[in-house]
This record gives sequence, C-alpha cells and structure tokens, in this order.
Amino acid sequence: MTNILEDLPVSVRRQFQELFPSEPNIIQDFLRRTEWCQDLYQWQSEKVYAKKKFYTFLARNQMDYSTFNYLKLITSDVSFKEVKLKTPVKVRGSFYTKALSKPPHLHSNYIYLDFMGIYLEE
Repeated sequence: MTNILEDLPVSVRRQFQELFPSEPNIIQDFLRRTEWCQDLYQWQSEKVYAKKKFYTFLARNQMDYSTFNYLKLITSDVSFKEVKLKTPVKVRGSFYTKALSKPPHLHSNYIYLDFMGIYLEE
C-alpha cells in the first residue's frame, strides 16, 4: 500500500500536512512544550517523602525541632569527631552530653541517630 501523501503535488501535500499534522508531530510538540514540568510530580513526591521521613524521625526519637537544629549545627563541621555539648539535649527521654561521629566505648550508654549519622553519649 502506498502513502497517499506521496502521490499529491508538493503544494497540496504541504497544505494537507498543515491542516492534518501527523500524530508523532503532535506528541513531539506536546512533549517539547511541557518539557519543563515533566519531572514535577517526581520532585514533589520525593519532597513529601523526605518531609514525612524527617517528622517520623523527630517523633520516634521524641526530639523537638530546636534540638535537631542544635545537633545539626554542631555536627555540620567537616572535622567533627567528638563534641561535648554545652547544654544537655533530651532525646528518647534521656539527657545526652556528648555527640560523636564513631561509636563510643562498649560500656557507655549511648544511642545512634540514623537520620543524622551521629552517636549521643550520656
């Protein structure tokens, strides 16, 4: 079967293509026009998931946002290994006075905050 457009004269073929563009061109035009927002849903769902994960972390550790900010500020330094906290922080119902990047001695009482990647020692 031959293509009908091939049999038409050039001027008629051009007018026909302007009036009835082929489907792939319509889809390509649509994708080109909406390219800026194609990943918008994925970006928004990742943002909502990260926020939900953060609030779950705060609730699970019985920590308020100011404590999280305080620990984040202290541990954000590149050379962070061990810091004695000026004011004890309350996490999971206990007060902790040290923040560490590696696990402390085996006999000490500590917890690991997985979201932040730090250890807190009493």
